Amino acid sequence: MIRTQIQLEEAQFDLIRSEAAKKNISVARLVREALARYLKSPRQVALRNLATLRPAFKPIPMDDLSDHDRWFAEAIMDSKRRSD
Repeated sequence: MIRTQIQLEEAQFDLIRSEAAKKNISVARLVREALARYLKSPRQVALRNLATLRPAFKPIPMDDLSDHDRWFAEAIMDSKRRSD
């Protein structure tokens, strides 16, 4: 494990400490378990999967957005040519 520090608001720490005491576990363990659940949540998994696609797409400059329809049509035509 890697040791780290975090800063919490007093109210957050009080709640975490209370919850850990109820479960008879350390604050550190409670934080690790909560973080593990968060990272495994469907939304976070989907966001990480989407992030892997980012290099496949080129950003379009804002001033070029007016050409979007033309680019879309060209992409469809290119796709049809390749499939023929």
